[in-house]
Parts: sequence; structure tokens; C-alpha cells
Amino acid sequence: RRRLKERQQIQQLRGEFVLSLVLSLIIIIEMKKLTGSYSYEYSFFPAILQGDDVRAREILDVIKSRGVSDPANQLLDATGDAALIGGINYGHLNIVKLLLEYGARPNQICNIPALRGQNITYFNLAIITYDMVAKSKSHEVAEGIITTLLDGGGDVHVMATGKGTPLASAAKIKSNHAARMRIMR
Repeated sequence: RRRLKERQQIQQLRGEFVLSLVLSLIIIIEMKKLTGSYSYEYSFFPAILQGDDVRAREILDVIKSRGVSDPANQLLDATGDAALIGGINYGHLNIVKLLLEYGARPNQICNIPALRGQNITYFNLAIITYDMVAKSKSHEVAEGIITTLLDGGGDVHVMATGKGTPLASAAKIKSNHAARMRIMR
């Protein structure tokens, strides 16, 4: 019985792998048609980092048309992070809004190599990097990202190893009292 169960699990995993492979190939072929490139990552992540929400939306639409309910979480960068991190770190509010529309999860643990094992969510990362984004873009953009992530389900109580909760991180925002208050509401 145990061997039969193991064989069934292996067959199920093989089936899921084949389905994933087929879906990946379909996406790659569609990206070739759409972008002229066989690798959607070569088009998608530059669009995210450049704040090109039109191009990013085109790619997400192709993936969604293939039955993927949360395409924003299916495209990962070289470190295994979802695209939401690019929108947050580069201060592209339009990208953050777009990715939330396509299923990005603000309470998902980010996979930045320097933060692995600390359970930092994308929402908490946005709070931690608030001052950096405010300096490179503006306080309005940084606040907009925080508000958008809050409205998109960002949980101020999710605990991060060694960093506390997003609520605790908000108390450390140095440059903008209004942003602290908005998060702590």
C-alpha cells in the first residue's frame, strides 16, 4: 500500500511538472509573438523596473489568458522574488497597483538574499524602505505605495524574524509622521 501511495504521489508530481512545463512553453511562445523574444522575463522585469505598466500589463494579460489566476506571482526574478519587489524598491506606484490587480500578495515573504530567513513580507519591506523611496521619488509616492499595499491586504501584524511587525517598522519611519500615522491607524 505504501509503495502504491508513493507511486501515485510520484505520478501526480510528474503530471503537475508536465502541466507546468507545457504552461511555461505556451507562455514563452506567446511572449515571442508579443515581444519578439522567447523569454518573457527579458521583457517583463525591465518593464517593472522601468515603471512601464503598459508593457507589464500586456505580458500579464497573456499569462492570465492561459488560465493563471495570479500571474503577478508566477513570474519570478533571478533571486526567486515576485515582481512586486521591483515596484516597491524603484518607487513605481503604477506598477505596485498593476501587480496587486493581477494577484500580487503584499503579505508574501520576499526572497531577497540578504533577508532570507527573516520572513520579511513585501509590505514590511515597503515600510522599511520608505525613506529610501521618499528620497529617490517623493513622500507622496512612498505614501502611495504604502496605502496601496494596505488597501491590497497588507497586514500590519505579520511578524518578521528579527525585524518585528510592519507596525513596528512604521514606528521607525524617520521622515514623515503622517505616513507613520497612516500605517498605524
